[in-house]
Amino acid sequence: MIISYDNLVTRLWLSGAIMPFEKGGYATASTKEGDAGKGAIDTLINERGLPPVPHQYWVDRLGFQQDDPVTDFRSGGVLSLAMLVHIVESCPAVHSRFVPKPKAETTPTIPSENKNHSDKEIISLEEIITDDASVLPFGITCINITDMLAKFLLFSKAIDKMDALLSAKPFWKMFIDPNAMLVLQEVSLDLLCDVCVELGRERRIKKMVGTGKEGEEANDVPSGMPGSQDGKVTVFDFSEIMERTERRVGDEVLGPGPQNVDELRAIARRVKSKYLMRIQLKEKHSPAKNNLALPSPLSKQIPPMPSKESMKNVTNSVIGGVGGFVSMLKKPASRGVGEGDGS
Repeated sequence: MIISYDNLVTRLWLSGAIMPFEKGGYATASTKEGDAGKGAIDTLINERGLPPVPHQYWVDRLGFQQDDPVTDFRSGGVLSLAMLVHIVESCPAVHSRFVPKPKAETTPTIPSENKNHSDKEIISLEEIITDDASVLPFGITCINITDMLAKFLLFSKAIDKMDALLSAKPFWKMFIDPNAMLVLQEVSLDLLCDVCVELGRERRIKKMVGTGKEGEEANDVPSGMPGSQDGKVTVFDFSEIMERTERRVGDEVLGPGPQNVDELRAIARRVKSKYLMRIQLKEKHSPAKNNLALPSPLSKQIPPMPSKESMKNVTNSVIGGVGGFVSMLKKPASRGVGEGDGS
């Protein structure tokens, strides 16, 4: 297996910028197997067998900062490039979460019926899940995940070599398997995509509620940031997404100390299920459903509660009525006694 910059960057170009966007690829509207392989594919590879540099596809399709990706590999080096190649070649399910999907039919957005809601419409749950992590640049995100794992695994340049040698991490045994690093990269990227979707669903709940404690939390996002008004997740949320992912991977995936790759995947599945159930419960028990629900037909039949003043008047009238009735009963009795004395 050839490990060189030219070889890896060519494979990244073909598997990440060309093939997913051809007919039958997961980044196209047509996903029929019969469409694949029809007609020639222009890979844009030059006579030397290398991809075009510079080219806009490095930014638009692969998510680098510039049309020449070499400057983005300064922090992660060849390792981050190798991890990118692994994801686009061997983990299409993860890579596809970063690719903008063809616009499918989704449930219409929910109009704001409550006066406290924003005038803008609320993004639908289907749209959040369909968009997935496509708002994040794939290349830069993958490189940041590699840097994060380098710190966890103590081979980052910022970590002292003696500290790394003397450490006793509970997951070291897992790395007897040479595929452990590749699987950890895949699992971490998948969890990051979950965090991105989870953040969008949380903001959707807050926007539907519009008032109260959750509504106040929704205002924590700076008003000037794109996406803060309509509740959508944008690239400006990258730091928060990375912070959540770092805690999730470091504490809940590597923290228990998986001893092999299978155990690593099992722990990651449990973590995914845990947070998925948590956000589903939030959506189920959110006051937003009550705010957006239609009024009950029985509500019109229930009279309003009387005020204190009206209750006082009613009480006085009742007491006066009872006193007058008692006095009426007493007066005839006194007359009868007087008549008897006169006779």
